[in-house]
Amino acid sequence: MERSATVFVALTLLVAGSVVVVVVVDACDGVPRMSAVEACKQASVGPAMSRTCAETLGTSADEQGATDFMVAAANAATESYKAGKEAVGKVLSNPLAPDGERLPCLVCANKYDDASMLVASTADDAKRCKLSADSLPDLVTAVSAVDECATKMFEESGNTTSVYATAITNRDWTVLVLRLATKDARVLQRAEKEKKKKMTRASATGFLAAVAMALAVAAVVVDGCDNVPSMSMDDACLKASTSQPLLALCHGELLNAPESGEVTVYAVISARWAQWAYEATSRAAAGLLGNNNASLAAGERAAYEACVARYASAKARVMAVQTQLLECSYASPKQELIDARVDVEACGGELSRFAASPLHAMNADDQLKATLAYELTGLIIGK
Repeated sequence: MERSATVFVALTLLVAGSVVVVVVVDACDGVPRMSAVEACKQASVGPAMSRTCAETLGTSADEQGATDFMVAAANAATESYKAGKEAVGKVLSNPLAPDGERLPCLVCANKYDDASMLVASTADDAKRCKLSADSLPDLVTAVSAVDECATKMFEESGNTTSVYATAITNRDWTVLVLRLATKDARVLQRAEKEKKKKMTRASATGFLAAVAMALAVAAVVVDGCDNVPSMSMDDACLKASTSQPLLALCHGELLNAPESGEVTVYAVISARWAQWAYEATSRAAAGLLGNNNASLAAGERAAYEACVARYASAKARVMAVQTQLLECSYASPKQELIDARVDVEACGGELSRFAASPLHAMNADDQLKATLAYELTGLIIGK
């Protein structure tokens, strides 16, 4: 990828109320220009990620090179890792902290170092107009590292610690960087193909292999399961979708998935997206309940409390489904996903009287995610 005429773009990011970085990036040949709003629209899946993206990139309608947004998100992510390490450090320096917090914090400290190094390296590639499909596996590893921190903390001490909350936020930022980078890498791959007028079979295979590694939510590795169909991502989405919103969601969730492969991969990715959406909504509900919020009416408080319980159940179910599918075990995933959807829909019933609540829109999106996870899994074991 070559540099075109130099165009300097400055993006000032606000994180936790303070200016953390100004990004100046030369325009790169082949990279489209778009607004921050359009970049977030293309990279986001659901309201939680849209909000994270808007908080990171802003809402300006001015057009800039798409790579600028990826670099800005990467810089915000590396700053967020510093905040994560500070939260970890406070626990580790507290002699009264329980082992249930201290032990996973040791894991988190190392994982944040790994993620910071990988994301910073990829951002450097982008600044030098060297971003490519080969850059994506590093970002997948970064996502997995931060997710492992969050998972360890959840397993040992639940979802109420500051380290866990920070890890979830940091994971969202890292996923955003991956999705923005994937968009750029695919555009640049097409531009390079046009420029050279040909692409060898070897390079095409290398690109697909890199994309296969760059799954949107984690590195999902599936050993072949007996009697599980393989198909293209487009076919899987068409067969799993019963409406246009569901089809659009499917393509969004599987942005980084292999272009074709065993359906198990697509089902696990969708279940992981559902899990993360449930975590985001549960965290939002807990935030609204926090500090005995006096502005909440009794009925609204009861609805939020019911939703927190329902989402805890739904999250546990979709996590179990991921494990079962990866182990080629099909006895209970169908029922687990049905029950998870019932939990999410039950929360929706609780929220029906509070349409102005931010949880209302999040829950509607979660119901769609629950349906998609069920439909994609149904391609494996029937509906």
